[in-house]
Parts: sequence; structure tokens; C-alpha cells
Amino acid sequence: MSRLLGLLVILLSLGLGWAWMLYKDFRTTPLQISQGSIIYQVDKGATLRGIAQDLEQAGIIRDGRFLAWYGRYTGQANRIRAGEYRLTDDLLPDGLLALLVSGKSISHSLTLLEGWNMRQVRAAVAAHDALERTLEGVDDEELIRLHVEHALSNLDLPAT
Repeated sequence: MSRLLGLLVILLSLGLGWAWMLYKDFRTTPLQISQGSIIYQVDKGATLRGIAQDLEQAGIIRDGRFLAWYGRYTGQANRIRAGEYRLTDDLLPDGLLALLVSGKSISHSLTLLEGWNMRQVRAAVAAHDALERTLEGVDDEELIRLHVEHALSNLDLPAT
């Protein structure tokens, strides 16, 4: 009986040691990105577990469970922010998690010149690759009405 217990302790120790070795290897291995960097989109409401599975399926990280476990252990799993992030091949899993929590996503700019009419503004917006098209089918008058309503709702006017 004591031999069986001893064998069980040895096997358990070997298993835990092997798991720890895999985890340490995961934490010190940079992301596997053949192009050098990619843009990764984190949608609003995305979970770290879902992101980790997605990155594992794409071959960017070896085992998504380690990233999800590490995020839970450090308390960062529920602090992921939505956005577009540039992931590079020198980024370690710790850095990846820090990036996703920081919210330092890629920003895009759009220049609208003073004096442009609605047609010119809409053409500039339509030509911008990073913008999602949500106003197609809305005519100019409706767009102006929506803009005015939004602007007025953001004013801090006293109630009368």
C-alpha cells in the first residue's frame, strides 16, 4: 500500500513538474507571427478565453489555456478592452495581456476640411478603409437631424 502511495506521489510530482515546465516555456516564447506583425481585432464583450482560443487556432500562441489561466491568476482576464491591436513577433504572452488590458489600440485618422458640404464629407467617410459603414441609406437631411439631436443631448443645459 505504501509503495502504491509512493508511486502515486512520484507520478503526481512528475506531472506537475512537466506542466510547470510547459507553462514557463509558454511565458517565455514570443508570439509566432510569420509576417512580423498583424492587426488583431478585439470585439466589445470578447473574453480572454475566446481571444486565447482564437490566437491558438491561428497558430500565434501554442496553448490558449495558459494565457486564459494567467489572465485569471493576475486578475486581468475581465479587464480586456475592445479595439484593434498591432501584435508583433517579439511580444511575449505577458506583454500581449498587458497590451489588451491597456487599451492602447491602433487609432485611425480622418481629416474633414472646414467648408466641405455634406456630399464631400460623405465621400471622405466612404473612402476611409477603417470605418464601418452604418449610414448608407440615410439621406443628408436625416443625418443632419441625427447630428443635431446628438449634439444637443451632450449639452449640459439646466432644466426649465
